[in-house]
Amino acid sequence: MDFKPALESPVPSPPDEDLRKFTLPFVQIHHPGYPDFYPPLLCFLLFDDGGIDYDMAYYACCILAGNVWQRDEDTTSTESQDEERKPKAYLATSAKPSATPITRPADGILRDKKYYFHVSTDSDKPYPIIPTFSHWEFPHGNLPRPWRSFPISPRGKLTLTCISCNANVLTRDKSCRVTQSAIASKYAHIIPEAAETWFTLNRMGKYHEWSPPSIMNVSRNTILLRADIKNMFDGNEAVMVPKWDGEEYKLVTHVLSLQDPRKQFELVNLYHNRLTQTMYGIPREYFFARFAWSIYNDTTVQIFGALPEPIRVRLRGPDTYRGAEYITIRTVRSAFSIPPLVWKEAKEDKPCKKRRRLSSDDGDRERGRGRASRPKGKEVDTSDDDDGLVGNVLYENNRRYYAYFSVEDERAVYPSEGESVSDSDTDEEPYPQRLQPSRPSRRISL
Repeated sequence: MDFKPALESPVPSPPDEDLRKFTLPFVQIHHPGYPDFYPPLLCFLLFDDGGIDYDMAYYACCILAGNVWQRDEDTTSTESQDEERKPKAYLATSAKPSATPITRPADGILRDKKYYFHVSTDSDKPYPIIPTFSHWEFPHGNLPRPWRSFPISPRGKLTLTCISCNANVLTRDKSCRVTQSAIASKYAHIIPEAAETWFTLNRMGKYHEWSPPSIMNVSRNTILLRADIKNMFDGNEAVMVPKWDGEEYKLVTHVLSLQDPRKQFELVNLYHNRLTQTMYGIPREYFFARFAWSIYNDTTVQIFGALPEPIRVRLRGPDTYRGAEYITIRTVRSAFSIPPLVWKEAKEDKPCKKRRRLSSDDGDRERGRGRASRPKGKEVDTSDDDDGLVGNVLYENNRRYYAYFSVEDERAVYPSEGESVSDSDTDEEPYPQRLQPSRPSRRISL
């Protein structure tokens, strides 16, 4: 029997001695409203012929500044900007307000090691930035030109309502959309499942053709990727972006960051600026949202690292989707001081929990019906109620019990039959997600 020779590395790596001396080249884009010793606003690796793609750097800055690009602007033009036509947002090599805007280079690549992103405002204060992806608002009806222009093929004759989402994607794509390999292909979301709350609150489901039970798990938000390629995209090591080839915009893969420098030689040579396979029926808006999600990582957005003084950020408030835009400007010193985005309206669309009375003697108290799970041993699955009393299902020795405790008390309270539960007078912090209650003397058997 003849055997095939062992496979060789597709891209030979340099010796380990060279890797110890190796440093990744990068470009820094600073906020002109803060001194140069502040961390940069953005940092990109220079894999585009010794530079960074102009469109990618420019629109990444625009996203952080709050979608400040001008509608229908043409970044492919190389004509110089005079003072009267200075754009609202522009890159420059100086932090001075009078700095000359940089026009797109002939080859579309920025090769300097430091730039400043200016935004014209009526205030003398530094323009605020969007600190996290959850606080970023999708620009419906104002998609940047590169994302409006790259080709997307129609879906064809595939009927999306007759079979499952995974079957739709497999029938439509047939192979990985980067490598065209049919081996070890996995289903990958364009907008990741981790952004489901953002997806809902920004009404991204409007680009679906119908409303499925799971708004994220639809064919128009899913493509096939080989397992290693999917891991690369999920780890923010690469992103799909449209780039100008001299005639039109085309969708390519861009190596955004490297978790291991030894990966550079293989990832960059094999996948950087690699044209993707044909995309069928995916909304262009989803690719732009994925680009915004990808740049919000500690490697690319570095301005929140070791700040000497607070910086101004733009946060969204909880009334944004009730008709009134609620935006607040705050100053923060680090990423840890950025308040989380809490949307109380998101829970109002959910059906209310079913409740039943604890007993006839305690008619003013109700209990929630905790999720019935059957873990090993003894464990309480918490389920909070608005009335301050929590009801949970407890399994022990294949028997089911209800345990009750107040949200102000970390110890579980097991009432006797017909007894009510008295409120706790303790001022301790609310209960954690999982509790191990003290062993009760009596329990209510169900």
